[in-house]
Amino acid sequence: MKKRIRITLLISMIIVAAVPSVLSMILNHDGMVSSLVILGISLVVALVAAWFTIHFIASPLSRLVEMTQTVSLGDLTKRIASTQRKDEIGELSNHFQRLVDNLSDTITSVRDTTGNVARSAEQLASGAEQTTKAIEDVTVAIQEMAGASEQQKDSVEIGIHEMDNMSSQILSITEHIREVTETMEKTNATAEEGNASVLSVVEKIEHIQHTVDDLGNVIQTLGALSENIGGIVEAITGIAKQTSLLALNASIEAARAGEEGRGFAVVASEVRKLAEESEHSAHQIEDLIGNIQSEVHLAQQSMENAKLGVNEGIVAVDTSGRSFSRIRKAVRVAASKMEEVSGAAQELQNGAQKVTESINGISSISESNLDNVRTISAAAEEQLASIQEVAASSNDLSRMALQLEELVKRFKVQRL
Repeated sequence: MKKRIRITLLISMIIVAAVPSVLSMILNHDGMVSSLVILGISLVVALVAAWFTIHFIASPLSRLVEMTQTVSLGDLTKRIASTQRKDEIGELSNHFQRLVDNLSDTITSVRDTTGNVARSAEQLASGAEQTTKAIEDVTVAIQEMAGASEQQKDSVEIGIHEMDNMSSQILSITEHIREVTETMEKTNATAEEGNASVLSVVEKIEHIQHTVDDLGNVIQTLGALSENIGGIVEAITGIAKQTSLLALNASIEAARAGEEGRGFAVVASEVRKLAEESEHSAHQIEDLIGNIQSEVHLAQQSMENAKLGVNEGIVAVDTSGRSFSRIRKAVRVAASKMEEVSGAAQELQNGAQKVTESINGISSISESNLDNVRTISAAAEEQLASIQEVAASSNDLSRMALQLEELVKRFKVQRL
């Protein structure tokens, strides 16, 4: 309103300034009436010009000035009254109103967008924070998985080492079993030979027994055949030599039989001694024909003792034979068991080899998994860094959106 008064005063001053000119014109005219008429017309024209200026120029400009002040204070709710004027004042008013409307729409859109951006930024920051937490948990889990993979790899390597040691031990056991089997085969062969030797000794002892029996018969008839003492002595000498040879062979076989043939060795030794004595006696018979009867009696007693010794030798040899039979049976059973053990050891070795191959496969898979875990861990760390950057950017965006919202709040716009 004050602006409008100022404009009115300005127009009045213009009129006042124009009055001297009008008066001058009046003084220059000849007639008083004419001067008054001209003065009246001038006043009317001046008043009309003042009214026109106030109504068509000053008032719209004053409204524009007030609108400008209102807009400068941030109030975009005021509107300029619509006008149908086509001059510069009308265009200025219309353009200014469109400017205010566009600015109001822009501020409203910016306010809505700022709110949406702020909410989206907050949601993005919250999601980034949750994603960061999840990735951190995943990273921790991946690191734990990497540690477990490292331990698994170490355990697999230890398992491979242990399986290699077990395979070596199984090979050593298999080799020992093979050596034991060979030794048992040799033992069985030796037992077979010992059994054959025992059978041979039995045959020889039986032969000795028959010989002793025959010798007893000869000694019994010695008394009746004293006239043929020379032939008998020769026969006795031959028999004694043969007996000595048999006794020597028996001693040798008994020595081969070892502990089992010790008793038989004694018997064989006694038989050999007896043969030597018989031979010696036969030589003495030639010199001691007169004592032949007593010697025959002694020979009969010796033969009885020899029979007893031979019988004991037969029993000892039979015992040795049964011992060898038991040894052979035990060796066969042991050999069968060793074959079973050897088969089991071979199966164990094959199983250990398969287990070793499986562990090697597991080792390869573990190494591959460890590499993958390391790759995933590195990717997770990179993703975590990216998410943290996104979170930081979201926070910055949210802060700037809030700042922009505070700036927009300075403007007052119409609510739709």
